[in-house]
Amino acid sequence: MNVFLWNLLLALIWTAMSGQFTLTNLLVGLVIGYGSLFLAQPVSGPSPYFMKVYRIAAFFQMLQRSRSPASRPWPGCWGADPNLGRNMG
Repeated sequence: MNVFLWNLLLALIWTAMSGQFTLTNLLVGLVIGYGSLFLAQPVSGPSPYFMKVYRIAAFFQMLQRSRSPASRPWPGCWGADPNLGRNMG
């Protein structure tokens, strides 16, 4: 069975055991299932699923950082140093 399907099954079991079918419980179940499957990897064998999930999470983290105002050093600039011409002696 596909590792993603195992993860989804574990998440649904977690949600059923918690007694509340909410999106938060499903996401918590996905995280717990991912951790469980990652730790069981030596038994079940390696899978590219874990690297794919890591890359997707890193992509969304990069998107979030690029949209935050703190990541832009100066308004209206694309990372250029505003003192570049003044510091050249």
